[in-house]
Amino acid sequence: MLFALALGVRLIGVGWGLPNAERYFSYHPDEWLILLASYFTMNPYRGEFLPGFYNYGTLPMYLWSVWLHWLSTAGIIGGLPENATPEQIAALRADLYFWARVLVVLIGAGAVIVVGRTAEMVGGRAAGVFAALTMAFAPALVVHSRFQTVDVPTTLFFALVLHQSVALMRSEHPLRTLLWGAVWAGCAAGSKYNAGLSLLAPLVSLWLLPNRAVPQRALWSGVAIGVAGLTFLIVCPGMWADSERFWNHFWYEVRHVGQGHGEIFTDTGLGWLYHIYPNLSIGFGAIGLVASLLGWLLNVRQRVLWGVLAASLAYYLLIGAAEVRFLRYTFPLFPMLAIGVGLLWTAQVARLPRWGAPALASVG
Repeated sequence: MLFALALGVRLIGVGWGLPNAERYFSYHPDEWLILLASYFTMNPYRGEFLPGFYNYGTLPMYLWSVWLHWLSTAGIIGGLPENATPEQIAALRADLYFWARVLVVLIGAGAVIVVGRTAEMVGGRAAGVFAALTMAFAPALVVHSRFQTVDVPTTLFFALVLHQSVALMRSEHPLRTLLWGAVWAGCAAGSKYNAGLSLLAPLVSLWLLPNRAVPQRALWSGVAIGVAGLTFLIVCPGMWADSERFWNHFWYEVRHVGQGHGEIFTDTGLGWLYHIYPNLSIGFGAIGLVASLLGWLLNVRQRVLWGVLAASLAYYLLIGAAEVRFLRYTFPLFPMLAIGVGLLWTAQVARLPRWGAPALASVG
């Protein structure tokens, strides 16, 4: 039901700003670059895996490429006749954008369920439901779930890493749980490079596990870092198969974020404060921010949550230090904030033991 609710909210307005006879591009400036790379440049079914565009990670482009080319082969997305008119070209682009956005809608609704399940593991069913509802209706996340951009897929992978971090504290197979967290961290980095910081979450949880020798923790940490790195190389092969162009685009993006985006964010003060207001206060909601803060204050001593906090705080510190401060950069913080809202609304939180193990074992 929660998935259907999140899906329905995101489907409303999914066709906003599509190309037509009056305009040949969508209103989001990133969509055309990503569509060009994922559909007109790549086709995994024909062995074409290099997008030639690496300002962002390649994994979401693979997802769109597989999806759109499959729909095209199935006849759901039409082709172009010879000597196509500008209107016909715009109509094809509109179809491609629309179906690419549908995939983002599904991904965004999936992130809602991942966050809800994570909160449920810690605080019970009520916490999970409230956390999921918070993600489902977070204003900026709803809006951006209707664009073919990397931000919502990145949020899903970040949320999956946090889920594995919490699950690690009760897992009967901790190494397997840790390595799945590493895989998702590699996917997060392969969607947006700085989201690789999500790997801190399962690593912190690993070092908080009781009755583990230091050499074992160190070995497992190294293996997890290696798995995350290998995953990144698989989902972002341009790093080694198109290395010169990859590094040119990568360092361009680093300079762009560090130097600023023209005059858009000049005289906006400290980035960390700007991300709180106006970005999160509007994008997540001021009431939600206050509720999340209270929820975390009540549960900050629960070690099962420290990995979530560590990864989210590291990500927040990084984006706050940048000169480019778009609201969508804050989306990987939404899972942590939604979990805080969920924990505030459950009576089970106060009864959690220090390690959270009995309460966690009682869930699911």
